[in-house]
Amino acid sequence: MMCEINEKSMEILKKVKGIICDSLVLESVENNATQEMYSEWDSLAYMGIISKLEEEFEIQISEDNINHFDSISNIIRIIERAAS
Repeated sequence: MMCEINEKSMEILKKVKGIICDSLVLESVENNATQEMYSEWDSLAYMGIISKLEEEFEIQISEDNINHFDSISNIIRIIERAAS
């Protein structure tokens, strides 16, 4: 069971990094990327990332957690919670 969770997390990580790279027009980002690490990750890009995440993962982002999408680790944690 533990392997499934890790494999699923890795798949989410890959998709999230792809969305962030596309949104920021970058070739790659670090696995531990945060909004503070990239000047391209401004408020407009932030909203674009959220929109793409909602579409890709079929999740609804609420006002309660909209401000928590400032790092890859936070994004993955929120997606995994939404999927469970």
